[in-house]
Amino acid sequence: MTNDEVQQLAEHIYLTEDEKYNELLPDVRGGLVRVKKKKNGEVLEREVFHAHGDFDAPEGYSEDELVDKFRNVTYNNLSGTEQDRLIDKVLRGSESLMVSEIFREYFEHVSDRRIV
Repeated sequence: MTNDEVQQLAEHIYLTEDEKYNELLPDVRGGLVRVKKKKNGEVLEREVFHAHGDFDAPEGYSEDELVDKFRNVTYNNLSGTEQDRLIDKVLRGSESLMVSEIFREYFEHVSDRRIV
């Protein structure tokens, strides 16, 4: 995606406060994400109350959970082989590995493909 495409998407993002979630503070922080697909108008919703790495779930992701999440997020854009190569670079790469290298490689693979 180009910067202009990201800016166009950002124009369609709205953040609203909901008393339902405010009442849970400070013990629980939650929220609802609602996405309407442009192609068919389908609405997807997900409510989250205990995000990985948040103050009430500080343990974050295990390595297996992180790999599963990466695969789920990239399955439309990367082949299994491409996923494996990037996972290997991140998990077993050298200490001098730069995040920019990983992003460059990812975007090289998806540059010809449209992100849906």
